[in-house]
Amino acid sequence: MRLLLLWYGSTVGKKVLMAGTGAILLAYVVAHVLGNLLIFRGPAAINAYGAFLKSLGPLLWFARVVLLAAVGLHITAAVQLTRRSRAARPVPYRRQEPQVSTVAARSIRWGGLAIGLFIVYHVLQLTTGTLHPTFHGADIYANEIDAFRTWWVDAIYLAAMGALGLHLYHGTWSMARTLGVRGGGRRGPGLRNRGGVAAFAVGVALTFSAVPLAVAVGILRPRPAGEGVGHDVAQSGRTSVIVRHFAPADGSGAPTRPSALAAPDAPANRWPLPGGHRT
Repeated sequence: MRLLLLWYGSTVGKKVLMAGTGAILLAYVVAHVLGNLLIFRGPAAINAYGAFLKSLGPLLWFARVVLLAAVGLHITAAVQLTRRSRAARPVPYRRQEPQVSTVAARSIRWGGLAIGLFIVYHVLQLTTGTLHPTFHGADIYANEIDAFRTWWVDAIYLAAMGALGLHLYHGTWSMARTLGVRGGGRRGPGLRNRGGVAAFAVGVALTFSAVPLAVAVGILRPRPAGEGVGHDVAQSGRTSVIVRHFAPADGSGAPTRPSALAAPDAPANRWPLPGGHRT
């Protein structure tokens, strides 16, 4: 324990802790952005993904605890390193002109604060529904569509993704250097290649931004009125067919016939049915 405290008390130890917790958070960000893409496959896909995560039960809560601990340790180490850096030079420069540092490096602390505040807002909006005026519980598709139909919510989200991109750029590159990841230096392949890391950071930020932008331009639309959470969605050309299974009146729970409900862009009374027939 004494050696661990000595290690943590050193500047190198705090930087290694920041890099290690940053790696955990980076893995979560990648998994989260890939899961978000399921919304483009329709309500059934994204809602089934959410149901799968909730079915993990204790494993999901374990992951949440690990992420919360990683965030706490990451922030603590960052604050302590900042204070140590400022204590090393209590008198600030009269004039400071950056020679090598990037915008991402100079904004890393404020960007981290912005991301932290956004995470709180994001959880209260789309996880607990506290800040969502029309929260639909487990219906992730409806929650996201309703949220991103408000312009200022889109603005907050896109601004946060800009901060995330900058944070990922400097953080990923610094993490690789701190942990001694080999990768060909500044121009070779790997995490120590600034160009590759920049492409990764921009790609993650743009992929996260794709959902609110798709809602804003009409690519992602609300489901037709009356449709529930677990419908199967199939597409044929410009016409979407939403199939709902009805339970019989005897309450047996066995599905009877499917009914097709046209999406908003489908012609009225001309819904494609199995076998190519139309009503």
